[in-house]
Amino acid sequence: MARSDRRRFLQGLLGFGQAVPLTTPAAHRSRTINPHRPNWTHATWRLTLHGLIQEREVSLAWADVLALAPVEQILTLECIGNPPVGQAIQTACWRGVWLADLLSRVTPLPGADRLRLCAWDGYQTAIPLALAFQPGAMLAYALNDRPLNLEQGSRRAC
Repeated sequence: MARSDRRRFLQGLLGFGQAVPLTTPAAHRSRTINPHRPNWTHATWRLTLHGLIQEREVSLAWADVLALAPVEQILTLECIGNPPVGQAIQTACWRGVWLADLLSRVTPLPGADRLRLCAWDGYQTAIPLALAFQPGAMLAYALNDRPLNLEQGSRRAC
């Protein structure tokens, strides 16, 4: 299919040539499942890198993270519990920093193969360490050109 034909085909899929919003309208975004307000502020927030690393733990303040080179990605995220043809899916422009840039401040020990992520409310998950270094893995601090507020910066669900 020629490029111009492909463009017409995509326009047809996206609303027959009409303008389609690139990001999900705010009214259709996810909601918080945790009823408690986070107990931190940007002044008290810390990102701590510790565990199976050669160095002593490294702790970064909010300002330290904001001082790193910012990156942006337009991503479509879908809730893991979204049923077929469900609406718990959204597209947004996320701004933040690459996880690889953050993790480059420490040297993992041999055998370290997971990155454990811990939220303020006790929620924890882990991802393969190699995944954290892949292009696109980021720590986000803004959504659609607006800083994440406390509720958005805490664990979210769809």
